[in-house]
Amino acid sequence: MKRFIFIALLLGCTSLTASAQSITHIFPSNRQEATNILQAKARQSAMMRNVLRVSPYTSEIIIEKPAGVEMANLNRSSKSFFNFDNSLFDGMEVFENKYELGSYIEGDDGCYYIHDPFGIMPTDSYLKLEQGEGDTLVAHTPQAIFSLNGTYYATRLVARKGDDGAMGYFLDPQAEEGKGLDVKYVIDNDGSLRQVSDGYVSGYPGMPQSVLALTDGDGNLFCYADGDMVMAPMNDVATTLPAGAEVKDFVMRYTRYDDATSFKSVKVAVTDDAVYLRNPYDRDSMMWIRGNVGEGKVTFPKQYIGVDSTSTDAYYPHHAFFVPYDYVYNGLDPETFDPLYDYTLKDELVFDYDPQALKLSLQNGQGFMFNLNKDSAAYLASYDNPSIFEFHEVPATPADPVITFYGPYSDQSACGVVTASIATVDTDGNYIQPSKLFYNVYFDDSTEPFVFTPSAYSSLTDDMTDVPYGFDDGYDFMFQGSSNTFYFYQPAEKNVGVQTVYKGGGEVHRSNIVWMTNEAAAVDRTVVDGEALSTEYYDLQGRRVAAPVRGLYLKKQVFAGGKTIVKKIMR
Repeated sequence: MKRFIFIALLLGCTSLTASAQSITHIFPSNRQEATNILQAKARQSAMMRNVLRVSPYTSEIIIEKPAGVEMANLNRSSKSFFNFDNSLFDGMEVFENKYELGSYIEGDDGCYYIHDPFGIMPTDSYLKLEQGEGDTLVAHTPQAIFSLNGTYYATRLVARKGDDGAMGYFLDPQAEEGKGLDVKYVIDNDGSLRQVSDGYVSGYPGMPQSVLALTDGDGNLFCYADGDMVMAPMNDVATTLPAGAEVKDFVMRYTRYDDATSFKSVKVAVTDDAVYLRNPYDRDSMMWIRGNVGEGKVTFPKQYIGVDSTSTDAYYPHHAFFVPYDYVYNGLDPETFDPLYDYTLKDELVFDYDPQALKLSLQNGQGFMFNLNKDSAAYLASYDNPSIFEFHEVPATPADPVITFYGPYSDQSACGVVTASIATVDTDGNYIQPSKLFYNVYFDDSTEPFVFTPSAYSSLTDDMTDVPYGFDDGYDFMFQGSSNTFYFYQPAEKNVGVQTVYKGGGEVHRSNIVWMTNEAAAVDRTVVDGEALSTEYYDLQGRRVAAPVRGLYLKKQVFAGGKTIVKKIMR
């Protein structure tokens, strides 16, 4: 069976100060995005003209971890440089990296090895340092460091004028003689590993005179370079949960960066003097955030909460922080119509606290980030206007789902695909437990839910009618945010329907079945009779809007008998 997957790539690595900032949503550099950019560059570089070839110091990439003593979970800082097109300063982006996860190994062979030597480009390999004069360690370059449609090298480049007179990072003029290719490091008394600086470029503040660069075999800069690297022990101590503290299920109500109200199941522990909130971004994390109880208030200071467990696969590994902020509404973006805010990072977030009801609340205009920096915004998640309260399960009818995408079955792909946004609230807008939330699927005019079978869905061992909310096998079923996606492998000539099922409070309750029509197969068919009883509009993320302005929207109509139709419309 074939599938057609369309991927949009964005490289966004932004550093902001802690003063008032007009921002939308900031993400750290993504490993997969970086790899895709390098793949595109690798295809292009095959056509590049060879300018200067330097014999590599090592041609074998060190992938396996060398034997020795590892200094792990260090606080890595550096200055990273990125230019997709060439080696020139013109067009080069500069990133100040802080609180990245760093490690090096003191090898049994007397050498030292830096894991992932580039700040915003993980190579999953090691840079070898040998003993130099005195207490100096030396990386002799070029060293093979990365493989992608060919071999790429960690190479010392220097700031100088190129053949066209423009400043950039190039091989040292003596490189052909085997000189000017060593990068020097020292180890300080506290165990910090520090790159020795060669000074900075006159007229270009902050640009190092030399960098460790990712290069092709001819010594040309290949997208990334790094300078001023320091790996130091992390002095901040992560918050830990006291022994014996009872962990309970709570709910956090908040507004997202797009101004939509949302809910999240969170874990909370309450002691006599503190309230502990488990990191709400990563539900598998054991990182805790401590708030101090006093006089009807709970104060959560800015704090270090540990190593981000999600970053090892998706993002460059970082240390993680709880960072509070204030914000002020700043109008709508004239292009996207998304809300804009001015954010000011601050040192603490103070909640009103009701210890009897176990509820924390605060005035609007405040929030907190799950952040990969202590002093500036580089966050994976943010929560505006959070309130936190204990969850009590009761029977409830779930809100209707919204079908945000319907790709009908085609003979060419031998499959179809549906994405439905399922809210974790009941029809009155109250939170319901995701672990007891499911969805059913209907095709054409069937009144019985579709049965997913192991013969068609390889991850299943038994027939499945009730698909768990958030079910994701990485192939036939996928989950992101509140969006549940599934593929189907039989023709659906008329329409597809999705229904939400809630099994909370000892009872089973169902939403209406929401239908989306296969318009190409239903041109000559009347799906419903009469006029719609209600009409609502949603954007493609499932958010309700008062009226379409411009672009692509979903139109939801409810007819007599509960029949619900969702269609895509263009304004």
